[in-house]
Amino acid sequence: MLHIAFGADTNYIMQCGVAITSVCENNKDMDISFHIMVLCEEEEVVKFDPLVTIIEKYGQKGELLPIGQKYFANLPEGEYISRATYLRLLLPKVLSTEISQVLYLDSDIVVLGSLKYFEEHPLDSVIACGAALDINGMSIKHHNRLGLSAPVTYFNAGILQMNLTYWRDNKIASQAIEGIAGHSDWWFMDQDAINVVLEGKISRIPYRYNLQTSHYLYPPTQQELDKCYHQELYDAMETPIIIHYASYRKPWQKGCPKQEFWLKYKKMTQWASCPMMKSKPNDDTTQEWIRKANSKSARAVNTYAPCFFKFIYYFSKVLPK
Repeated sequence: MLHIAFGADTNYIMQCGVAITSVCENNKDMDISFHIMVLCEEEEVVKFDPLVTIIEKYGQKGELLPIGQKYFANLPEGEYISRATYLRLLLPKVLSTEISQVLYLDSDIVVLGSLKYFEEHPLDSVIACGAALDINGMSIKHHNRLGLSAPVTYFNAGILQMNLTYWRDNKIASQAIEGIAGHSDWWFMDQDAINVVLEGKISRIPYRYNLQTSHYLYPPTQQELDKCYHQELYDAMETPIIIHYASYRKPWQKGCPKQEFWLKYKKMTQWASCPMMKSKPNDDTTQEWIRKANSKSARAVNTYAPCFFKFIYYFSKVLPK
């Protein structure tokens, strides 16, 4: 049995439903138990019933776990980061102690293949979680702003293979929440907290299980990343298992890279006819992302970059030293 957890508030019901659909469509040969943490008050839980309907349609198990706003009253939120992002930190507390490991997935993802990897590669008892390197995941800036040891390995928290036993025994959630409350200068809040509190206790998972769309605009050779990871990242760009729309541009908005994969699974849900959302007209950062995503050069990168850089990589191997 693979345990999978999501976190959502009332603004992300459709997105979570699309993500769940993509998981179920590509893992029909697996037994999955879904645990959906929902940030809402008790009377609002009924709004999330469509998520359970999707799960049951595929013959899988699922439960809704309502969490009140009071748990995060003292924690910051931003224009692009809501308090729902903190839900993952409570998984060790709200899930049964009989569940020792869980795969947490952000709602802004689509799954394109099998997730058996996580069943076949359970975490060792001394490892707190598994995660993929973030874009520019070896940048010295993470050492400068967070104090992470060099050489830096900074992980993306959108897909987490969590060792719940380790988290419970070491009170990781409490440490992370205290860190967030005490560091208003942290850029990515819970993600920064996980990287700081669990430094040295995170196992790297392959890029293809958390392939961020930003990688298509900034290929490996343009990132602050050890070249030993370049080939793996090129391969992941060609055959991703999980695409993670971890940027300002989301697939339910026009102009997002690799949007077609998300739309494929949206069409399988009750939200198939929902119109695309518009970006905020006065948001300069978002407008710059739209410009990049829609430019001819960006489309060329999306289509040809993996092949081009793979060619360069192999060609370099045959050049005389």
